[in-house]
Amino acid sequence: MITAYHMIASGNIDIPIDITQDFSTGINMPEMEQTAKFKYFNAHSNGLKWYSGKHEYIIYEEGRHIHGIMTPDFKKVVVIYPYDHPVFNSPGNAVIYNEDKSIYMIPPLPSPTSSKNIKSNNAFEGLYIGGVVWVRDKNGGMGMALNLIYNREYAEKRLFNYLTGEIGDCIDTFRL
Repeated sequence: MITAYHMIASGNIDIPIDITQDFSTGINMPEMEQTAKFKYFNAHSNGLKWYSGKHEYIIYEEGRHIHGIMTPDFKKVVVIYPYDHPVFNSPGNAVIYNEDKSIYMIPPLPSPTSSKNIKSNNAFEGLYIGGVVWVRDKNGGMGMALNLIYNREYAEKRLFNYLTGEIGDCIDTFRL
């Protein structure tokens, strides 16, 4: 089980995240100074690390913005690589890792489902996964969603089953 999670960045930035919080409302960093937040979000490289038992696992590459979050059961980490990553490039730029950093799965990327994105002339160009979040279902249960980006302009937030890799219903659309 994952027992600690950190957001890391170039310049020796290491931000421990309170894993007891409700991540469906975003990652809350109230205890951080504005200066530290600014440095993290403006760093030229970002990554993450987690602890499972006595082991530390790091995903970080100089010059790359890599982000992700652990799954609600604290047994896996969903990592989003840049769409142009040399190994995990779009459409396979999301990788689900087991808690020991072994690859569990690379989920297949589906086509857009929202009528807004289907009608766009360029919706199917530049298709990649832009982010991963926790979401609550209508019964209050915790799940996950992926932000699918089309042509670097349109996005769909789609339900995501991290155990099967299934990318499900569209729950939100927005323009970047």
